[in-house]
Amino acid sequence: EDEILRQTALSYSSYIRADAGEEILSLEKSLEEMLTRVDEFVGMLDMIRNDTSQIVNISLPQIYKKSEDMRQIYRKIDKLEAFVKMVAANVSVMEDRVIEAEGEARSLPGAFKKIFRTMNVSGLLNDRKSVVVFYAYTYLYDYQNTMCGIWALFGSDGCLSVQCTCAMKIAHRGPDAFRFENVNSFTNCCFGFHRLAIVDQLYGMQPLRIKRFPYLWLCYNGEIYNHQRLKKHFEFEFQTKMDGEIILHLYDHFGIEKMASLLDGVFAFVLLDTANRKVLLGRDTYGVRPLFRMLTEDGFLAVCSEAKGLTQITHSMSNPVKITPFLPGHFEVFDLKQNGKVESIQMDRFHRCTEEPKHAAYDNVENLGMGFALETVKDNIRILFENAVRKRLMAHRRIGCLLSGGLDSSLVAATLVKLAKEEQLQYPIQTFSIGAEDSPDIIAARKVAAHIGTEHHEVSFTPEEGIRALEEVIIHLECYDITTVRASVGMYLISKYIREKTDSVVIFSGEGSDELTQGYIYFHKAPSAKAGAEESVRLLDELYLFDVLRADRTTAAHGLELRVPFLDHRFTAYYLSLPEDLRTPKHGVEKHLLREAFKGLNLIPDEILWRRKEAFSDGLTSMKKSWYTSLQEHIESK
Repeated sequence: EDEILRQTALSYSSYIRADAGEEILSLEKSLEEMLTRVDEFVGMLDMIRNDTSQIVNISLPQIYKKSEDMRQIYRKIDKLEAFVKMVAANVSVMEDRVIEAEGEARSLPGAFKKIFRTMNVSGLLNDRKSVVVFYAYTYLYDYQNTMCGIWALFGSDGCLSVQCTCAMKIAHRGPDAFRFENVNSFTNCCFGFHRLAIVDQLYGMQPLRIKRFPYLWLCYNGEIYNHQRLKKHFEFEFQTKMDGEIILHLYDHFGIEKMASLLDGVFAFVLLDTANRKVLLGRDTYGVRPLFRMLTEDGFLAVCSEAKGLTQITHSMSNPVKITPFLPGHFEVFDLKQNGKVESIQMDRFHRCTEEPKHAAYDNVENLGMGFALETVKDNIRILFENAVRKRLMAHRRIGCLLSGGLDSSLVAATLVKLAKEEQLQYPIQTFSIGAEDSPDIIAARKVAAHIGTEHHEVSFTPEEGIRALEEVIIHLECYDITTVRASVGMYLISKYIREKTDSVVIFSGEGSDELTQGYIYFHKAPSAKAGAEESVRLLDELYLFDVLRADRTTAAHGLELRVPFLDHRFTAYYLSLPEDLRTPKHGVEKHLLREAFKGLNLIPDEILWRRKEAFSDGLTSMKKSWYTSLQEHIESK
């Protein structure tokens, strides 16, 4: 058996090759190729590692920096876009005025349009195919006044050109023009101004400076109704036609306290006196014109018509700084240091609503009866209210009136129409109402408009439209008060309509009457006449936080100027001087004395004269479902 195996092995061995070198060479070659591939792979890994390191350490930081640079550019583009839109609006407004002027002068036809055609403002100069009616606005008073936005910095340690962009947040208050100006010798102090021209449309830019007082700089928002009377009485020589020039003369002649107390009007001002190194702020009695201020511990002062113009101002102080509304009826004096910083040295109240204003000595309200006999009081109320409306007719822009169909707005609208006829205005007064088709306000306003003969506009309101506008309304209000927000939506939407669909710019309204004349339902429950009178004064003192705030922001958001005759100083001072029991609700009717004063005159329909109080926000929606309910459902669904 072993022999067989040996023989078989010998037989197979003859077939085995003794030399295996060829296979070994092939194997070595394969191994070398594999090692080469491994070296290449390792080299590639090293290259990837190096590239990754370069990307992480060099390229990514560069990309991040470029992205930050682009963000800055995008912000500038956004601001530039807003600026271009403002310029476009100004060009459009200018063209309208030129067309109007050409129509009046009948000269240089088309000359200005040819000039505009050379500019790259295509789309702004489209020929009008529809017939446009231009009214010749009567110049009742030869002076210039403005509704506007004011802004100022004192002692800024940031770049002023960057800080000024914050002021563009209030550009809606003055869509006609804007201007920024540094203060001589104080490079870190600056004034900003956005203008809505109400009277003279060519001049009136601010800060206001005149040759007689080169050391005074003034930015103000408002109207001074008695400037002509004061000018004549004190024999001041004006160098401009601006009503605000009276502030400079009175301040130089009397100082800040008497100056402020002599002003009959609505105003907020910033006055710089470089000769005496003083900065002065002031605001009217009821805060009809807004003013906010921000003061840091190191003396940096920022002032603006709205808080939003101050929110992004930069300063080196790390501690948060409060932005506060400036108190109505007050003035404040600051010392101005050489480095532009300030220090508050005086804050005083120059007028209270219960006091007869000092400027009353120079007013021309004639034939006021003496004593408190009912008929005498009623006559005086009518005289003073009519005078309050008359003095507010100062405008070269078209006048309109908000009309809810309630007592207050109806009295304002009717008196406005009456005086417009007496002053021979060459255009019909426009009235504006908002609400659902079957809302109480729309129905009542329609009756009033037909009675007094206005060009009446009705704006449709739905809860869905109101809810869509909520965010914008809150932004403009700078307020989260539930009642204020709810009541502001309708006023915001109707102001938007007025700006977009009509040429009315000066808008009358009935704010202030409820507080003054005890118009709220809860006044029926006052424990005494004295308690009711005290509550009335409290409401007037706080009006700037609620109704006046609402009325100003919702109209100014669309470049309109609001006028509120019920808050006239003479009228309110007289009404509050009447015996307390005479001013209380009677026979279950609030505002009884005010209604009695206009009874039997047919100024407004009797059913409106005696219409019960209804909140503006409740009266504009359908009888089937209130605006309050719609809002409540919307909030609960979130």
